[in-house]
Amino acid sequence: MKNKKMQSRGNEVLDTYKIDITPDKSLYQKMGEGGHNFYECNAEFIDNSIDAMTRKQKDGKEQLRIDIVINAKKKFYSITDNGVGMDKKTAMLAATLGKSLKTQKDLGSFGFGLKSGAMSISDNFIVKTGMEENDYMTEVHYNHSEWTSNPNWTLPAKDLKKEIGEHGTSIIINKVTNIELNPRKTQYLKADIAKRYSSFIRKGSVKITVNGVIVIVEDIKWADGYPVNFSIPTKYGEITGKIGLMVESSQKGYYGFDMFRNGRMIVTNSKFAIGQHPTTARIAGEINLDFVKVSHQKNKFIVDSSEYETAEQACKESDVFKTILREAKKKSEEGDNKKENVVIDKFIEGNMPLIAQAVKDLEDTVLFNGAASKGKAIVKTKKGLLDFIKDFTTKKRKQYEKRDEPTEKKKREHVSQKGDLIEINNQTFHIKTEYIFDSNAGRKQKSFVDGVLTITINKAYAGFKATKDKNAYCLETVQDAIVEFIFKDDVVVIEKINECKESLVSLTQKYFEHFKDSVEFDFDNDSVAEEENVEHLKE
Repeated sequence: MKNKKMQSRGNEVLDTYKIDITPDKSLYQKMGEGGHNFYECNAEFIDNSIDAMTRKQKDGKEQLRIDIVINAKKKFYSITDNGVGMDKKTAMLAATLGKSLKTQKDLGSFGFGLKSGAMSISDNFIVKTGMEENDYMTEVHYNHSEWTSNPNWTLPAKDLKKEIGEHGTSIIINKVTNIELNPRKTQYLKADIAKRYSSFIRKGSVKITVNGVIVIVEDIKWADGYPVNFSIPTKYGEITGKIGLMVESSQKGYYGFDMFRNGRMIVTNSKFAIGQHPTTARIAGEINLDFVKVSHQKNKFIVDSSEYETAEQACKESDVFKTILREAKKKSEEGDNKKENVVIDKFIEGNMPLIAQAVKDLEDTVLFNGAASKGKAIVKTKKGLLDFIKDFTTKKRKQYEKRDEPTEKKKREHVSQKGDLIEINNQTFHIKTEYIFDSNAGRKQKSFVDGVLTITINKAYAGFKATKDKNAYCLETVQDAIVEFIFKDDVVVIEKINECKESLVSLTQKYFEHFKDSVEFDFDNDSVAEEENVEHLKE
């Protein structure tokens, strides 16, 4: 049988009727399953409190106070403000899903915040609220089991007598059922509040306490000259905020912008307009996007909206963002350079005892004969340089191997002399390394002042940039400079100086290979056993 297509009957109406779209009562409870975490629940309550500031509080004549009390052991939670409060009619609206008398300029404007926040924390809660001019306060109770068993969409409420002049709202949860309370969450809550509501707290218009402790905003550690304020116009409205470079970069993602809408933080550590990259890891600041819409949970901007995309592009094209990105890249490169210098310095320092020992051993050989003392030229060895070193080190290795096998304890012992010291002709001096980046300079520079031989390595030199092993390159540069210093007062042909450089490099490497598996170098320990190890190398 062939399938027949449904045929249209034109405008003929067969029947008319109404569809009942009354929501299921489970919807109320499902509001608590919408993905709010504990900190976002608190934010919903605080939003409502700030929206409910009295006229005097808005004018700065009085301060809005919000007090949060948490007892993790008793599973108790409450939040109380001294805002304008609600009358009976407004309290009824506050308990109704989706009902709100607020505008888009208010922090809470969707009609879900109180309900979804409270039910995310517990199946049962109480709202108490009253206005200054009334002699009563309204108390509304929500109990999940009673609510689901009742066929009507009603909640129990009552009016309580209060003193004229009292005003504000409290949300009380006597038994937290849906989240885990602990001291760590209480501590994190203070930090979260300080971030989200920093603009209100800094202005002094709002005072928030958690278990009696006042929430304080901690300022970012800015680099000199930062932050700077900015204002960027768009067709939808003005983007305002501040931007700057932190003293230290963060490789854990703790950089970027706290993004605000109407003074309330929506997201933190956003990489808005700067991207996530190690070179931007010093950039931080605050951005106000009052004209961009947010989700009903108020934990993200609608990033696909024309308003958001326009704002981000405007920031990318602004001079202030371009300048910050250039400075951040420059600082990042300087930071990477400093880290690299530290690594190289540690490598050189670790090898200095070996270099010192090699210099001392070579000083009395025919290679170094007369250098820096008698002013004589180097006498050519009868054996070739490689044969000389081979014979020189093989003899020491054989002598060392004739010794009894060291115990495990001796293997961990060290032999010693300060890592940055060199002794030549009974004169001891310090070695210091510095770094420059000069495309017009040579491989290295050296100077000797007050017993310190300063060796400056040029990182712009072609050899440095081309080598894969920066540590070995810089170590060899230091060794070259030491040999040149040894012969600084002698008239010696360049070939002989180069021969000595090669000798020092080779002997240092031989010592390294000899010692690396048997004993560590720490030329500060004076124990007899350790001195014997060195003496056997010298013999």
